[in-house]
Amino acid sequence: MSTRYTINMGAGNTGLSLSFSQFIRLDNNTATTAPSIFEIASSDGDYYFDYEWATAPSGVTDIWFRVEAASVKIADTISVSDQYQYADIVAINAKTTNLPSDPASQSAIKGVSNKDLSQVDSDVQTVISNLASAVTNIKGSGNKDLTQVDTDVTSGTSTTATNITNAQTSIKGSGNKDLTQVDADVQTVISNLAADTASIKGINNKDLSQVDSDVQTVISNLASAVTNIKGSGNKDLTQVDTDVQTNGTSIAALTAIAQRILALSYSNLAEDSQSYDANSHLLSSTLWFYDTAAHATSNDHVTGLLYKYTIAVTYDVNGNCNSFKMTQVL
Repeated sequence: MSTRYTINMGAGNTGLSLSFSQFIRLDNNTATTAPSIFEIASSDGDYYFDYEWATAPSGVTDIWFRVEAASVKIADTISVSDQYQYADIVAINAKTTNLPSDPASQSAIKGVSNKDLSQVDSDVQTVISNLASAVTNIKGSGNKDLTQVDTDVTSGTSTTATNITNAQTSIKGSGNKDLTQVDADVQTVISNLAADTASIKGINNKDLSQVDSDVQTVISNLASAVTNIKGSGNKDLTQVDTDVQTNGTSIAALTAIAQRILALSYSNLAEDSQSYDANSHLLSSTLWFYDTAAHATSNDHVTGLLYKYTIAVTYDVNGNCNSFKMTQVL
């Protein structure tokens, strides 16, 4: 987002084709690429230019410029601090915009029965308990597995053997698996379920209820953060940006006025070109106002120069001051 600055060339100076006679970066006192200057519609001598600090050359923080036209010279300084900083807020907004209140993956894992891992684990334990009871029931009061039953059948009558064999085949099912094999399969399923459960819980060993609680906490914190960012005016970044654009011209004008008031309070002032009469009364001099004390000390009339004034003094025959004039030149 570029920063807009205004230039006033004085009443009546409309329709000018302005460009910068100097556009100097103050970090190394060299010229840098200057933007275009445009006239403000329906104004009386007011113009503006936009400067994009984000694409400025590396190291540039302050720029001094001069515009000359229609016998008017305007010089001023612009700073990277003029721009409105909101990158951190944009970054936070980008991270939270697409965060769902209830992640789709959570519903997919819970399945059609909407069961979390704690409930699934309980169901598996129930199945294991039922299988153990079934095995006990099959073994019967003699506590015999199918191998032992097969031995007993072999030594029994053919009718009994046939009936038991048929029953055994029925129990083994289409997979022809005895209880030992079924038990091995069940243990494999349990092992796989345990591995899947550990994988889903992750390194923090949290089931879906705990993850859901953490997500709700994050959402609540983000909502509070958004509310705090919006402030008492409850404005989002789009509204803040609109306000900044609306007030940008006024801020730039107030900044220029504040700089001039500071200068006239003799901040960073240098004086030279003094002339005196025979009685050592000051007749004239030149005042140079700079942006820093260091520039005022060097007083080269260019680097960091903000304003220039001339002083003219007259006296009566008795040496009393008749007039004192301080005139702005730059």
